[in-house]
Amino acid sequence: GLAGTDKEGGAVEIEITRQGGVPLWMMAEVSGGPDTPPNVSDTAAYKSVAKAWLDGHGYTNMEATYAQYYAGTAVLNFAPVQDDVILYSDLIKVYVGREACTVIGMDATNYLFSHVQRELPEVMLEESEARYCVSDGLEILSVRLALIPKTALTEVLCFEYKGTCMGASFIVYINARTGAEEDIFEIIDSEDGQLVV
Repeated sequence: GLAGTDKEGGAVEIEITRQGGVPLWMMAEVSGGPDTPPNVSDTAAYKSVAKAWLDGHGYTNMEATYAQYYAGTAVLNFAPVQDDVILYSDLIKVYVGREACTVIGMDATNYLFSHVQRELPEVMLEESEARYCVSDGLEILSVRLALIPKTALTEVLCFEYKGTCMGASFIVYINARTGAEEDIFEIIDSEDGQLVV
């Protein structure tokens, strides 16, 4: 671990990996900041700053997934993409100071312990076939392939369906090989960001 100061003189703690020399974890002090809900343009700015920081520190091909907000901080979750498949086991959290819109911290523990170039399973179903396995009540807004963790040691390739049903937002994961429903989550939007339950 390393300690130092940022350009404003605040304390910063950093841990660097032994292999590769990339940041594993860092956090700078942040004081206060806005406690108002962020708007769409705020969120876009936080994601852009976080993505540029990741690219500049060797974490490339990452995509923002969801965000949570605290008084002075936005916490953005990023996952790598391989062959257009998002890898949810390999998340990186990036902390952005909301007032200055700058990166103040990150945690790449999950990424560095589980990220490898994967030999992805073959998709056995057409997307149109998998769609039949989704409830008719879900108005589908987007679909993509995702590799999701099932246990600490297993992952499943799925079609990820995002949509709405009776005013609520959901994500449904349909196994891309068998058509089985692997998981379903409700997305709750609040002033503090998105909660996946």
